[in-house]
Amino acid sequence: MKARQVLVSTALFAAAATAFAGQPYAGEFPVTQPDFTPSSVSRAVVQAEAKVSAIDAGDASRVVVSAPASNLSREEVRTAARAAMRAGHGPAAGDLM
Repeated sequence: MKARQVLVSTALFAAAATAFAGQPYAGEFPVTQPDFTPSSVSRAVVQAEAKVSAIDAGDASRVVVSAPASNLSREEVRTAARAAMRAGHGPAAGDLM
């Protein structure tokens, strides 16, 4: 009797476990894949629109601003920075920025 109950309960469990095996869970991909159409807008246009919308929304953190071109060499900038530090134009004590 006990073996029969174990066999029946195992069979019912297996049937219940495989009942929904072919269907996706909630939030997963759909059963049929949608048809994708190629975009008619170029990548540069989309990036430009994204920059404009980010600026309009007040989120300028994603906007890349290029640095102005400099005619000075690296060594000239270092020399000028050292001279400014010696003249007392450096950061105050404890000022990290």
